[in-house]
Amino acid sequence: MTPTRQSSAGDFDFSSGAGASAHHQAELTPRPGCNEWIEFTGTSVAQKILGGIGNLDDNTLDLPGGAYRAAK
Repeated sequence: MTPTRQSSAGDFDFSSGAGASAHHQAELTPRPGCNEWIEFTGTSVAQKILGGIGNLDDNTLDLPGGAYRAAK
């Protein structure tokens, strides 16, 4: 299959902007044989960085023990 266009720095611009609700799952105790998971909500705000060639997701995680911030 032949690609129709080249990738560009703006390919993920659709995700930039205001906060969106998010649903998360995490392993309660990450170790072999343990299969307990928790589910929680949060928000995610995406922003451009490095002059528009990168993206940063700023997340608020509403865990049962309190709210946390995470970035990816």
